[in-house]
Amino acid sequence: MNNNADIITGPQIYKNNKNNLAEIFEKKITTNNSYVKWAASNNVLFKKKILLKENIYFDINLNKFGMGEDQLFFLTLNKLGYKILWSKNLKVFEKVHSHRSNLSWISNRSFRLGVLGMYIDVKSHGLVNGYIINYLKFFYYFFFSFISLLKINQKYYCYQFFNLFIRSIGRLLSPFIFRTIEFYKNQNK
Repeated sequence: MNNNADIITGPQIYKNNKNNLAEIFEKKITTNNSYVKWAASNNVLFKKKILLKENIYFDINLNKFGMGEDQLFFLTLNKLGYKILWSKNLKVFEKVHSHRSNLSWISNRSFRLGVLGMYIDVKSHGLVNGYIINYLKFFYYFFFSFISLLKINQKYYCYQFFNLFIRSIGRLLSPFIFRTIEFYKNQNK
């Protein structure tokens, strides 16, 4: 493979894919060897010298969410000019967890993704642009939640509706919720 990628990421393949609702959260990239803006830490290779040169770390504020640290980390590297390549050949395999097969788990995860999405947008684009992007994404998720209901023949279409709808609510409420989170208050003193 001939490319100038600094970071390579790829798909997460689930063993025993029956009733795997977690797959609705996976990236839907269809073009192999395409450049993306971020990677997940569960499936990524990158040059050690990047860490040594840039001296960046995962944002510990996102520990309260249990997700998002990797997305912000790799978005930051991408903004610094590092190229992230998606390769279908770089695969990881994960067991399907039974607790990830219900509506309660989807709702909780979707809401957290909506809320933390605003934080990532503000960190990546600044306060004003971050808020604008957050609310544009609110409308996007809200609109496409109802479009997903039209795809009755699609696997998990009803769960996809809840994912997008609840995520839009997280986006809508995120500016108010973040003001109540302890790390956010301490950071803005």
